[in-house]
Amino acid sequence: MIYIQNQEFIDEQINHASEVVSAQAAQVKDLASQHAGQGFETMKAYTGAGAAKAQELVGSARQKMPSPTLSKSQPASGSNIKEESFPDAPKTETFPTAPKTEPSTTESSGPAVNLNGEPITVS
Repeated sequence: MIYIQNQEFIDEQINHASEVVSAQAAQVKDLASQHAGQGFETMKAYTGAGAAKAQELVGSARQKMPSPTLSKSQPASGSNIKEESFPDAPKTETFPTAPKTEPSTTESSGPAVNLNGEPITVS
């Protein structure tokens, strides 16, 4: 009964409340978008700085590393190692030979027994 008498006023209030809620939701959405954008830019700056530092460290480490491959004509600097210091490698490969005879088998002097001395039966 109250709604029927004040239907127009109540509907206006509901529409107004709906508009206010929609406006606040849009405002929160915009604000969240701004914060997310700022956070993204901050992380982008941190990762860029970290990547630059990593590249710098890798570059300086590469400059300090000696060349991994040295040819015979380029001995290592400060090295007193000469090729004559090492013995000659064997020219032929010598492997032990396998025995030619078969291993001898010993026959048992009785039935097989378990650890308790009882004969083992096969069923």
